[in-house]
Amino acid sequence: DVQYAIDEFSKSGYFEYFDAPEWYYLSDVPVNPYERPTILGLVNEIEDDVFDQVHPDETASKITELIESLPTEDPAVQILLPRLYYLRGLNYELDGQEELAVEVYLELIEKYPQSLWGQYAQIRIQPAK
Repeated sequence: DVQYAIDEFSKSGYFEYFDAPEWYYLSDVPVNPYERPTILGLVNEIEDDVFDQVHPDETASKITELIESLPTEDPAVQILLPRLYYLRGLNYELDGQEELAVEVYLELIEKYPQSLWGQYAQIRIQPAK
C-alpha cells in the first residue's frame, strides 16, 4: 500500500541497516568505519571521469579492472555490472572510439537485455532519424 510506504519512510529517524557483502567495500579503511569507501562510490567517481573525459584511457582501464574483479556469482553484482558496461561504452563513445563503443553496447545488450542500462545502450546505437 502506497500510503503505508509513505508513512513508514517519512518517519523521522527511519533507518534500515544495509548488511553489505565484503566485496562492496574498498580496501581503504578510514579511521571512522562508517566512512568506509564503497564500490558504489567508486562507480560514481568513474561515471564522473567518463563525463569529464580527462583521462579516458585510464578510465577505461579502471572500468575493465573493476568488472573483472567483481564476484559475478553474487546476485548483487548483477545490479552494478550493466551500469559499468554502459559507462565503458559511453567512455569509448565520448573519446571518439565509436567502433569500440558499439562493441561494448552490443555486449551489454546481449548480457543484460532487460536492464535499464541495456535499453540505454540500444538507444545509443540506433541510427538518428
